Amino acid sequence: MTGVYKENLRSFDRTMEECSDIVLSVHNAKFFVSKLYVATHSPYFKVLFLGKFNEANKTEIKLSGIDSDDFQNYLEVLYGEQAINEFTVEGILMVADMYDTGFVIQKCEIFLLKESTKKLKKSCNCLLDIIWLRSR
Repeated sequence: MTGVYKENLRSFDRTMEECSDIVLSVHNAKFFVSKLYVATHSPYFKVLFLGKFNEANKTEIKLSGIDSDDFQNYLEVLYGEQAINEFTVEGILMVADMYDTGFVIQKCEIFLLKESTKKLKKSCNCLLDIIWLRSR
């Protein structure tokens, strides 16, 4: 998400270190989270954290191909915050797709159907993306 500043709704920084058991690193940002909580909602992270991969034993994992602001917003939705808005929905949806997080995809879908004021074409494109994701 570039060009629009949004205040974080939840902290995943070092202040959460005591409550976390994994650090997810995206560019220069570090996100302190619970393996079990994130793995419960994402088959991707379940395999990564609890499977037979080397990452299962690491305390920090570097993630690539995503924007740190989008990942912050994704985690906020995953942890129950209302972080979806006109400016964040596309980035959140992209991250949720990448990490196969149906719960977050569904939240984005509800936002686009019921709350979004984006132009019809833009909303339809986002909804088509959601339909395509579900068909896989």
